Amino acid sequence: MEKPVVLDIKEVSKRTVRFIRVTLGFTIPLIFVNYLQGLKLSAEVLAGYSLFLLAILYFTKRGYLVYTKMITIISINVFFCLLTILQGKDSGLYMYFMPLFFSIPYLMDEKKSFKKEMFFYLSFCSLCFLTAIFVAQDKSPYQYIPAATVTFKFYQNIILSVGLCWLFAYLSIDFEKKYLSVVLAEKLKAEEAKREAEKANQAKSTFLATMSHEIRTPMNGVIGMANLLSSTPLNSEQEEYVNIISTSGDALLGLINDILDYSKIESGNLEIEQQDFYVRECLESVMDLFSGKAAEKGIDLIYQIDAAIPSSVIGDSHRLRQVLINLINNALKFTHTGEVFVNVSLKSISESETNIVFDVTDTGIGIPEDKISRLFKAFSQVDSSTTRKYGGTGLGLVISEKLVSLMGGEITVKSNVGQGTTFSFNIKCQISSVSKKQYAYINAKSNVNKKILIVDDNANYLSVLKPQLEQWGLKAFAATSGKEALAMLEKERDFSLVITDKLMPEMDGVELAASIKKALPDIPIILLSAVGDENRTKFPHLFSTVLTKPVKESQLYSTLQIELKESKALIQREERKKETNVLSADFALEYPLSILLAEDNIINQKLATRVLNKLGYHLDIANNGVEAVGMLQEKTYDIVLMDVLMPEMDGLEATRVIRSGSSAQPKIVAMTASAMPEDKEACFKAGMDEYISKPLKVEELMNALRETAMGGRCERLAISD
Repeated sequence: MEKPVVLDIKEVSKRTVRFIRVTLGFTIPLIFVNYLQGLKLSAEVLAGYSLFLLAILYFTKRGYLVYTKMITIISINVFFCLLTILQGKDSGLYMYFMPLFFSIPYLMDEKKSFKKEMFFYLSFCSLCFLTAIFVAQDKSPYQYIPAATVTFKFYQNIILSVGLCWLFAYLSIDFEKKYLSVVLAEKLKAEEAKREAEKANQAKSTFLATMSHEIRTPMNGVIGMANLLSSTPLNSEQEEYVNIISTSGDALLGLINDILDYSKIESGNLEIEQQDFYVRECLESVMDLFSGKAAEKGIDLIYQIDAAIPSSVIGDSHRLRQVLINLINNALKFTHTGEVFVNVSLKSISESETNIVFDVTDTGIGIPEDKISRLFKAFSQVDSSTTRKYGGTGLGLVISEKLVSLMGGEITVKSNVGQGTTFSFNIKCQISSVSKKQYAYINAKSNVNKKILIVDDNANYLSVLKPQLEQWGLKAFAATSGKEALAMLEKERDFSLVITDKLMPEMDGVELAASIKKALPDIPIILLSAVGDENRTKFPHLFSTVLTKPVKESQLYSTLQIELKESKALIQREERKKETNVLSADFALEYPLSILLAEDNIINQKLATRVLNKLGYHLDIANNGVEAVGMLQEKTYDIVLMDVLMPEMDGLEATRVIRSGSSAQPKIVAMTASAMPEDKEACFKAGMDEYISKPLKVEELMNALRETAMGGRCERLAISD
C-alpha cells in the first residue's frame, strides 16, 4: 500500500501561511464594507478576527506553533456563525456558509482520509449554518439600519461572499496542484534514485562475488599446493619459501574476506545469527590462534573472564570471534614488549538478557589523540608510515565497529602514546538455557586447601591465576621472581605444587625448577611456556607438565587434579594418543569411500587428486556437470565433490538432475570458490549436503569424508512403479 506523503514542520508552516494570507485577503475588505454600511459592531468583530489571524501568522512564521487548514476552516465557520447572530438573518450574512460548502473539499491535507475529513467538515459547517438560522434574530438588536439598506446589503453580501469564497477555493486548488506536482516530482526522483542505488548495490555485490570467485580459484591452487609441498621433505631454505607462500596466500584471503564483509555491511545484507555458544570457549579459541605469534614476539597473552558471566549465551559467536581476532591481532601487531590483556566483564544482567564487556589492552606504541577519529574510517590508518611499517587495509576496525553495533553494543578506544591502547566493546546476548559444561575431573574435595605456589614476573598474570585457583578451593601464593619463590619454599615446605613461568629475569623457570628439586625432589612443578617449547622433553626430571600460555581454565583444572592426586595414569593415556600424519593413507582404510570429483579447473583437479591420494583414496574425475551425471548413471559413488561453476552444466543443475533421478543417491559436497552467503544457500536449495569454500582446507574435507563413511554408504531409493 502506498504511504501518504508526510510533511515536515517547515512545509506545514509554509502552506499554513499561504492559507492565512488568503483568509486575510477576503476578511479585511469585509471590514471596510461593514463599516461603510454602518455595521460598526460587525466591522469590529471582523477586525478582531483579522488581528487573531495576524497573530497566528506571526507565531507560525516564527515557528512557535503549527496552524493547520483544519483550524482555519473551523475558525471561519465559527466566526460567520457569530457574525450572523450579531447582524441578524435579514442581512443575509448566513449566505456566507453556502460558498464554504463548495470550497471545503479543496482544503483537505491528507488525500487518503478525504472522505472522513469531508464528512467532518461538512457536518461542522452544517451545524454552524443551522445554529445561525435558528439562533439569530431577523433583525439584530444591536444594529438599526433602514430596510432599503438591508435589501442592498443582502445582495451585496451574497455576491461578495460567493466571490471571495470561490477565490479562496481557486487559490487553494491552484496551490494544491503546484504542491502535488512538486511532491510527485520529488517522489519520482526519490524512487528513481532508490532504483539506481539498488542497481549500483546489486552491481557491486555481483562484481565482488565474481571477483571473490575468480581470485579464490587460483588461490585454492596456490595455498593447497603450498600445504602439500610443506608435507614433503624440505631443507630450511625451501621451508622458508613455502611458509612465505602460505602466509602471503592467507593474507590475500583475509583481505578478500574483509572486502566482502565490508560490502555486505554497507548494503545492509549482513545478518547476525542467534545460536547457543560458550563465552569461554569462544575467547579461548581466539587466544589459541595468537599464542604462537605472542611467543615469537616474547609478549604475554593473558585473559580473564568474570565468573558472574553466564557460561552459555545466545548470539553470533562467529562475528564475536571476528571482532576479537581483529582487536587482538592489532594489539600484537603494535606491541613489541610487555603484554596483551583481554578482560571480559559483566556490564548488566536481567532474567533473559546479559550485557558483556570486552577490554583488549596492550602495552604497545599507542595512538595520538588527534588520530583516534580516523580509526573507524574505511581504508584509513593513523598515518602513512604505519601503513608501510605494519600493513593492513584499514577495514578491520570499520568492520568490527559495524559488527558490534549489529550485536547491540558500541566500541570505544582509549590510548596513551608510548604506553598502550585499550579497545573496549560490549554486546547484548540472550541467556541460554543450555547447561554449563563440566570438566572431565570434577571430584576436587581431596584437594581443598592444598597450597600452590605461583611464580611469574607479570603481575597481571598472577592477578588472573591466583583467584582462579582460590575459586577451586586451593590456597594460592604468588611470587614475582625465582629468588622470592625459593625464599617462600625455604620458609614453608608444605607446598603441594609449584606453577612457574618460563621466561623471567635473573632466574628463569628452568633454573628455578632445578633449585627447587634439590631441596624438594618430590614436589610436582608445572611449567607455563610458549608454543613449541621443548623443555618438557629436555628436562623431564624437572617438570611434571608443560602448559602453553595462555592456559585454558579446563586444561589447568584437569592438570591440577592429576598432579595433586599423584596419579599419572590419566595423563599418560592422553600422551599415548598416537600422532598420525594428517595426510595418511591409513585414513582411507579407516573410512573407505568411492569418490567422484566434478571439477573443470585442471589445477584444482590436480590439487584434489593429490590430497585424496595421500589420504589413500582413488577417485574418478568429471570435467563438467554433464559428465558427472553420466558417470553416476554408470557407477555408484558414496560421495561427489561438486564444483559449482562449470561449462555445459553447472554444479547446481547437475545436483538437481541427480536428486531427481531414481538411482542411488550419493552425498554431494559443494567445493566452490563462490563464497557469498547466497551461494551457500543456493547449494543447499539445489540438494547438496555440505558446503566447502575454496581455498580448500584439508581438515574440512577430511571431516566431510569421515561423516560420509560413518553415516553408511550411499542411500538406495526404493522405486515403485
